[in-house]
Amino acid sequence: MNFKKSSNLASYLFSLLLVVGFILLFVWIFGNPSLRGASSAVSQAGDSPTPSPLAAELVTSSTLIATTQITPPLPVMSVTQRTAGAGTIVEVNQSPYPAIYAITNNWFADIDGKRIRVFAGAQRSDGGHEFPKPWPSFVGVWVWAIEDGNLINPISDESGFYLAPTNEGVLRIVDADGMQLTLTAESGKAFFFNVSSRKFVFPGPKLPVQRAGGDGVITESGDFPNLGSLNGRYKFSNYWSKVQGDEVTNVLAGKQLPEDPNGVTRGVVALVNTSKDQQTVISEEIFEMPLGVSILEATGDRITLYANGILRFVFDVDLRQFINWPEIPAEILTPPTPGPSSNIPKKTAAPASVLDTPAPSSGMPYPYPPGYP
Repeated sequence: MNFKKSSNLASYLFSLLLVVGFILLFVWIFGNPSLRGASSAVSQAGDSPTPSPLAAELVTSSTLIATTQITPPLPVMSVTQRTAGAGTIVEVNQSPYPAIYAITNNWFADIDGKRIRVFAGAQRSDGGHEFPKPWPSFVGVWVWAIEDGNLINPISDESGFYLAPTNEGVLRIVDADGMQLTLTAESGKAFFFNVSSRKFVFPGPKLPVQRAGGDGVITESGDFPNLGSLNGRYKFSNYWSKVQGDEVTNVLAGKQLPEDPNGVTRGVVALVNTSKDQQTVISEEIFEMPLGVSILEATGDRITLYANGILRFVFDVDLRQFINWPEIPAEILTPPTPGPSSNIPKKTAAPASVLDTPAPSSGMPYPYPPGYP
């Protein structure tokens, strides 16, 4: 037997066994989840979380919002709406009207095979010059037939344009009882509008307008009885109140002053405890926000606020913190370019009747944001 050949064969067999051993070891480790999980856990434990840009932007010297209080984002775009009377209030300003009209929100109901939609707002211009404030207040009613679940051509003789009895500025629909809408104005006044009769109803609502909201009451006014140190620092849109023993817990929603006419004005939620008559301020807590907000509704002691008609925030009064916080699109936080709107027609024109506007196409009557009913 050749000694050299035997030695080479032994070396070859040893190398082969070594390779096979490594392969078996790799297969054993890969097939054992506990071993792989331990490695992953060590890697994760060593990571240090980085706050999101939104969280970093929120944490300022004057805010009480902690990054740990913000839960994972809600859907980015979600149309803000709530049931009211026989229909639904939708908090967006899209409408079939030209830009000379300022629209705040709308209400709709599907009745007898028809969709009735009522827009609230004011006329701000004649197409060439802006009107002095308060602008002429109005509501516009559009009616479409519904066929196989789709909207078809509008019913012209049931649609119309209705000016309020007095100029009170931009109107907003805040509540409804059946087919009768409650509207508030910039001036602080309020109106009833009956959708069935297409008439403003008198006398109007008792001021300030209030509605039920969870365990408390929502007051549709920014004129809080005693703002204390908040006076002159913020402009509030509405507030929620709940009586607790000899005190009242109030949540005020609005924006900071001074307002930025060419940019985005930051918002605020103020938690104010007062005496039972709301005249004496006992304590204040301020929560600053990237955008101005209003109170939409409440469930128990959880207040739902909205901004820009598409962003919803939920504030828990008992916990003193936000429990839901949407991801805010960057374009909403970007100030618009200063200057006049290019959408306002330059020629002078009388207030357009709803029948003078271009007829919408079959189906969706005009551009809707995602989720629009």
